[in-house]
Amino acid sequence: MRIGNKAIEFDFFTGRDDWMDAAIARCQRFAGEIAVADHDEGRARVQALARSIAQPPSRAHNLILAPLLLDTALRIAEYWHREAAGSECACRTVSPATIRAFLNWKEQNSIHVFSTWTKEFFDAYDRHHPATASDRLANLLRKQPARPWTMATLARTAGVSTRGLARAFRRSYGETLRAYLHLCRMHAMLAAWSSNVKIEALALEVGYRSRKDFYRVLRQTMQMTPALLRRLSPDERAHWQRHLKARLKSGRRIEKP
Repeated sequence: MRIGNKAIEFDFFTGRDDWMDAAIARCQRFAGEIAVADHDEGRARVQALARSIAQPPSRAHNLILAPLLLDTALRIAEYWHREAAGSECACRTVSPATIRAFLNWKEQNSIHVFSTWTKEFFDAYDRHHPATASDRLANLLRKQPARPWTMATLARTAGVSTRGLARAFRRSYGETLRAYLHLCRMHAMLAAWSSNVKIEALALEVGYRSRKDFYRVLRQTMQMTPALLRRLSPDERAHWQRHLKARLKSGRRIEKP
């Protein structure tokens, strides 16, 4: 097919060639990534998506890419508001101006439009849904699970009052602060796993000072003994990591994988 004087080396009716297959595959992988991304990771992951897609080699490719990225933007906005208060907030939908920019594929580069929308969306989201004290505590625990946290040090580091903090956290995340910390440590232990490192050394690395405490939390959190943990395949460990991360993000009880 030709558009003007330019030959387009792909099937315009299916919109498929190597470039488009790669773009579609990247967006599909991104759907899985964003489903377990922490709020702090969200902006970086969306920006990385835009950088990872090769520039469309022709206007016809740009035509196919525009609705793909528009659909991705709509899915991101919807996903980020699943558990956010303020269902009618301005950042919940993609603005008419952005939609028009995507539709103007002859003049507007779809990746540039998506990148611009990304900044606008997350800036608006942060204004409409500022992080709560519980969110700041959860973020600290996820980033530094090995620290010997106490309520006082958590509150001081997060810049919040201890009054009512434990109740508010459990209301938001469905776990006590101590239980949430154990989830963070189990996730960190799986992320640092190596067949060459003893389990006891990993336990120490993620914050446990005794083997007995680690084994107890392992049974409570993953319903597993050290022997079963050692026998997990790489795929099974990765599955457990995704499971724990989803639980850390949502705060909801999720069935054992």
